[in-house]
Amino acid sequence: MVLTDYPDWTQLAHIVGCDVTVGIEIEAQAIDLDTNITGAEIMVPIDLQGAYIMMPVDIQAQYVTIDINIAASAVTLNVAIQSSAVTLNVAIQSSAVTLNVAIASAVTINVNISSQSAFNLNVNLAASAITLNVAIQSSAVTLNVQSPAGTTIRCDIVAESITHLDVHLTTCTLTINVAIQSSAVTLNVAIQSSAVTLNVAIQSSAVTLNVAIQSSAVTINMDIEAQSVGVYLKPDWETKEGNQKILTVSGSNKSFGDYTSATYNVTAGKTLYITHFSIYGVANNAADGDKPHTMLGDLYNNTNSVYLYQMAGDTGAMIAFPTPIILAGGKQLRYGVQAMANHTVNVYAALGGYEI
Repeated sequence: MVLTDYPDWTQLAHIVGCDVTVGIEIEAQAIDLDTNITGAEIMVPIDLQGAYIMMPVDIQAQYVTIDINIAASAVTLNVAIQSSAVTLNVAIQSSAVTLNVAIASAVTINVNISSQSAFNLNVNLAASAITLNVAIQSSAVTLNVQSPAGTTIRCDIVAESITHLDVHLTTCTLTINVAIQSSAVTLNVAIQSSAVTLNVAIQSSAVTLNVAIQSSAVTINMDIEAQSVGVYLKPDWETKEGNQKILTVSGSNKSFGDYTSATYNVTAGKTLYITHFSIYGVANNAADGDKPHTMLGDLYNNTNSVYLYQMAGDTGAMIAFPTPIILAGGKQLRYGVQAMANHTVNVYAALGGYEI
């Protein structure tokens, strides 16, 4: 049946038979093809070529296999599936892909993506239990996870080398279990919390553990089995690392009330921690050697015009601060000693600490 002689044609075809083979080839400006097929075995190859195509498909069957090949500048594919077992294989070649998946059942989803350019995959999951297995081959990976309260997240990573693993966590309560097997590990942990419990178990031929703690109360339990172990207090460690600061000032033949001082500008971007301070005086003349000669000393924040510490003593004084005096980067420190003897003296002042 050829209808090339009719510009407009409408026909309802009703076919009943045992075995039916129908070939349809239509060329027209606008096509509306309503097809209702019922049968035990159905095979419908469809080849569509057009500027605009809308094709609603409603399928009810026991077993269904659908192969779809689409080549278009823009594609929107809406698929609603209700089944006890679903296998959905999707191969996409596109510069921009948006894939929205809504699932309500116990489902296993395997997604294989190959992209030469940068790729963003946004996944929103709402389920009572979620297992997300992700195999990624990429030089740069960013994984953003937003999870409700009471969530357990397991992350298993197998890689020949990982340059950086940056983890930023914001939560009310947090428990992190980290098990690492590697020939070389650098683990930097920065924690801000009202209460922290950090359990670290390390088995290694060589270990460097740098711990910086700022807290009003600290409990550190250490069980170390090693042939050679060095545990340093903070001042000793910073001395070892070359961050120690020793500042001195002196004056000769000073009379009553004379003040001898010097200043130090704390390096920008660093902090000065003063751990000890000392002053002393020595009689300038031997005849005055056995006489009292009181010395006054002070540490002064020149930038904010605030005294940090003052002390006095006969001949001198010295203090090791239980908590370091802290001066921020960019501030200027003045440190000095004042002679309060009724004879001339030589005066000295010194402070120590570290700057990091």
